Amino acid sequence: FLYTILILLCLVLTYYSHFILHKEVVFSHFFYIPMALAGFWLGRRVVWVAIFLAAILMASHLLSGTGIPVMENVLRSVMFVGYWMRYL
Repeated sequence: FLYTILILLCLVLTYYSHFILHKEVVFSHFFYIPMALAGFWLGRRVVWVAIFLAAILMASHLLSGTGIPVMENVLRSVMFVGYWMRYL
């Protein structure tokens, strides 16, 4: 239940950063908290949480048109998923 609330908070932070502020701030580091908790509680299924958060980050970036190079979020997404893929 707690990680669900944290994931929803990640969604709100992503929306606020990309669509309201139109800036790329360091909010994506908050994404590690729900992924770490999901790793404890869900085990190997944490990969799906990481994929979901990476997809939300990329989709939000592409839809918002912030003008910031997409490579930054691509690298963050690869780090999200790549870190947890080693447990499979």
